[in-house]
Amino acid sequence: MTCLSLIFSGLGGVMNTTQAQTRAYVTNINADKVSVIDAKSNRVVASISVGRRPIHIAFTPNGRLAYVTNNGKPFDHVPDSVSVIDTATSSVLTTITVGDGASGVATTPDGKLVYVTNYGSGTVSVINAITNRVVKTVGVGSAPDSVAVAPNGKFAYVSNLGADTISVIDTVRNIVVATFPSGGDAARGIAFTSNGNFAYVTHIFSNTITIIDTTTNKIVATVPSGSCGPNGIAVAPNGESVYVANNCTPSTTKVIPQSAYNASDSIVMPSAPVEPERPSEPAVVSIIKTAGNTVVTNVPTGFFLFDVAFRPDGAFAYVTGGSNHVGAVYVIDTQTQSLAVTIPMDGASCIAFQPTPRPASKSQCEKGGYKRFVNPTFKNQRQCARYVIAHSL
Repeated sequence: MTCLSLIFSGLGGVMNTTQAQTRAYVTNINADKVSVIDAKSNRVVASISVGRRPIHIAFTPNGRLAYVTNNGKPFDHVPDSVSVIDTATSSVLTTITVGDGASGVATTPDGKLVYVTNYGSGTVSVINAITNRVVKTVGVGSAPDSVAVAPNGKFAYVSNLGADTISVIDTVRNIVVATFPSGGDAARGIAFTSNGNFAYVTHIFSNTITIIDTTTNKIVATVPSGSCGPNGIAVAPNGESVYVANNCTPSTTKVIPQSAYNASDSIVMPSAPVEPERPSEPAVVSIIKTAGNTVVTNVPTGFFLFDVAFRPDGAFAYVTGGSNHVGAVYVIDTQTQSLAVTIPMDGASCIAFQPTPRPASKSQCEKGGYKRFVNPTFKNQRQCARYVIAHSL
């Protein structure tokens, strides 16, 4: 997805497992940079300059390119851009002009298309990932914020924060084929279950998460958030839990959705590069068990939480937070459900893990240097992929 993207991680194409690294890319909204974190050491290993006010980030499935939306200067109402990062060189390959208020971004599973929501334009830009050109602009609802592509690649779901609706785009024809109420106030983050049967949607003003049956596009459940201002959301790799980053705490009404800059005056966004007054207690990450869809615990982390993504092995969840030039990435141990590490960051916004493509065959797995990890009874790519993940950290 977007901020909400997470899949197998590492560098570039198929590589030797002993050299594999798991890397998380974090947008630094006020530094105009993307920080790269080595998830083994939890240290920043690279910093990449991008466009003005980078927000969301998504990768092509092979991990070679990262697409970063640049939200531009608030209220200027001019086209914004997408920076395309070459992950092998940690440099910007090209910059693509899109609509006003570029926000969410997601790629299709085949790596051919990139979808970018334009918050101020009420549109979605469709980018051809081969040519890196906008091939179509699709009108959706008011203030489209996040976008997520279903695991089967057939549909892109867009949260229209201003309209409280979800737009569904057919990725073959690139037209809206359905629009329906999101079930809450100010629809924000979207995350699919691995089988694509359900989508979880956060609502920052009604403090709820709705669960959508994607076969019918009907809301089947509404879960009260464990706190207030539910923002970014991610489904754990094992599918057993959903983590929600809450933007505020019950002790404050201040909500700062990082891409909602061109909306109404009711959305508070500090204009000066200073730290806003903090609430008396830190914001929390709410953990929802998918069996029963109830919040089972809240993990205190930092302030003004934005986004969440899981390390590929599911052992840790990485949560971005902060405001202006004060921020961090908070690493949660998913076994103990407690804060394990805090990584200082310059205005951390959204986060995504870099993918590693799955070997397509046993021979490819062996050529990639994985042979010593593969059981002699290897039958398909999944077994190889499991070993790749297990030995890449």
